[in-house]
Amino acid sequence: MKFAALQKSIIILGSCFIPRASVRKQWRETHLSKLNSSKVCVDLGLGNSLFIVDKNGVRHKVDEIPGLRVVFQGSNSVVEVCKPYKFVNCVLYVGNNSVVSIDSTEFAIKSLSVTGMNNAKLLIGKNFSCYGCHIENHDETGLDVKIGDDCQFSYGIHIRTSDGHAIYDDNTKEILNGPKVGVTIGNHVWVGMNAVILKDVSIADNVVVGAGALICKSCEERNVIFAGVPAKIIKRGVNWDRRNTEQIKHDNNLASV
Repeated sequence: MKFAALQKSIIILGSCFIPRASVRKQWRETHLSKLNSSKVCVDLGLGNSLFIVDKNGVRHKVDEIPGLRVVFQGSNSVVEVCKPYKFVNCVLYVGNNSVVSIDSTEFAIKSLSVTGMNNAKLLIGKNFSCYGCHIENHDETGLDVKIGDDCQFSYGIHIRTSDGHAIYDDNTKEILNGPKVGVTIGNHVWVGMNAVILKDVSIADNVVVGAGALICKSCEERNVIFAGVPAKIIKRGVNWDRRNTEQIKHDNNLASV
């Protein structure tokens, strides 16, 4: 028996010695809640799997991944993470029939949180870095979030796959804001701090999303700066680098010697 299962059994057994049913129930729920909150992986359903994929592409089923808390709230879902990785204070809430796949990265992924997706996929490409991103995908089902290779996310970023509440025509009762396709972010996209990316948005490769931008329409053009409220293209023919300007100047000077 695994240690966590043994702890659960001890809590349930210990509650049997409390005579009053209401007190017994409250004591048991309180201690089981504390046990779950301390676990790196919590499985509340059936048929869920957590995998680490090694450098040879072989999947290894595991009970935990350091720095990444996984809560399976439903059944038949899979979370897989490719080596190497470095998670810091990250949490995934995964519902029914969903897939989370995070490719290998040489950078840290910090404060990434995902709410309970259902019948959906979260796919994150190679060399993703993040300092704080919240993905809300729990309100409606079947909406994927796809993030390409070599993307850099700052902090305070929000991604929503739906509006959370319905807006409808007052006369016909027709729903006006139903989500359609989820959110897709291309390769080599830098998302600035406090950006908000809303439902059905697609962002092309090599785009810089400005700090505080509100992205409510897709950016299909590559190599642009997309910024503002609402966001629009403010500069074309650009690209970006993870190095700062001084580092690039220094590297260029060394290359010219």
